[in-house]
Amino acid sequence: NRDMGFLTVDKRGIREKVEKNPYLQYVDVRLVFPDTLMLIIKERAPCANAQGGGALYLIDEEAFVLEAFDTVVPPNNLPVVKGLQVNTAVAGQRVVSSREGKVEEYCQIMDELLQQGIVNDIEEINLTDSSHLYLKHYDGFMTELGTISDLMAKIGTMRAVVLTLQQSGLHNGYIDVTIPGQAIYTPE
Repeated sequence: NRDMGFLTVDKRGIREKVEKNPYLQYVDVRLVFPDTLMLIIKERAPCANAQGGGALYLIDEEAFVLEAFDTVVPPNNLPVVKGLQVNTAVAGQRVVSSREGKVEEYCQIMDELLQQGIVNDIEEINLTDSSHLYLKHYDGFMTELGTISDLMAKIGTMRAVVLTLQQSGLHNGYIDVTIPGQAIYTPE
């Protein structure tokens, strides 16, 4: 019976088939009567390269692995994430870190970089020490964020300081934004 097939759609099977492609995220399947099946998916976008185990992994904003590379040299201009402590990295699954909280730190920083539209300006995200998180700007500026708290203010302050320094012709140095809304610049 055609109607019974429509009512007994295998949502789990559809999800499994969609998620075989690591670039796709299954969201939902909806039955729209009388005869329409709507598949809702989200495309995962590459955001960074995570180092781990002598390999490099292309990951999205939620730390899902899109691809693995047999090199430690990034094949793109996306930020390299250091200190994520990759324990397990399987295409289509979220990175598993050997250190608690590292994946969450990455996700929070990446979310803020995307919100503020500057992810393409960042060369490196360093999560090695949770008390001293760093961002390296393509212009050579190294910015210490301190802890994961108050990221909006810290990254916003970094953006303003970098813009001012660039307009002054400076392209290197250390920026401390560990106190939200304040910055200390030290030339290199």
